[in-house]
Amino acid sequence: MKTGFQAALRLADGIDRAQPEARLCCSQGPADQRRADCRQRDGAAAAVRGCGLGAAVPAEPIPKPEFSEPKKNLMSYPHRIAQWYSLAIVVFAGDQTAKTYIEMTTPLRWSHEVTSFFNLVHVLNPGAAFSFLAGAGGWQRWFFLAIALAASTWLMWMLLRPQRRLEALSYSLILGGALGNAFDRAVRGQVIDYLDFHLRSWHWPAFNIADMAIVGGAIALVLQSLVSDDKLTAEKETR
Repeated sequence: MKTGFQAALRLADGIDRAQPEARLCCSQGPADQRRADCRQRDGAAAAVRGCGLGAAVPAEPIPKPEFSEPKKNLMSYPHRIAQWYSLAIVVFAGDQTAKTYIEMTTPLRWSHEVTSFFNLVHVLNPGAAFSFLAGAGGWQRWFFLAIALAASTWLMWMLLRPQRRLEALSYSLILGGALGNAFDRAVRGQVIDYLDFHLRSWHWPAFNIADMAIVGGAIALVLQSLVSDDKLTAEKETR
């Protein structure tokens, strides 16, 4: 009798050592809770029999962690940085090439009719885009030059950070246009405009490629904000 009792103790001790986690489900509490604890551990069959809960319950598989896909609309560095800076340089170079050609081949206030609504002209603009503040007393040259340099520095810094494609495109366009007009103010004192659209006798203020790039970049920023707002609204509606 004593020998059988000692064998039972040794058997129980072996089970405890081989499956230490099985003892955790034998704590006090409701049977359903203990059975749920047993399912999450190895050796669930032995643990359930030791607890007196009935038949063995197979262990449930542990779910694998899910990893989100990397955002594909962010820039891949350093390749994309060079791409957006190159676009700004192309805008700057194209604008300066057109201005230099107009300056060297045509007299001031020259005008050539291309279509019934579009002329090529040679005018000087001491103001901002589309002749804004052109009639000021001269202080606007340094004011707009300082703004252009500050904005260009900020835009170059923004392009060093991961941006969405449309947002990076807008920054590049605005950067190239701002540098184009800033170069005019620093070197020529005034901005050369050469594109003149009109409807009969009504003329839109003359502008240049740099102005077009700045306006195009601003429109792209507005579109990006609208797309982001739509996605945010859709996500909230699905929750």
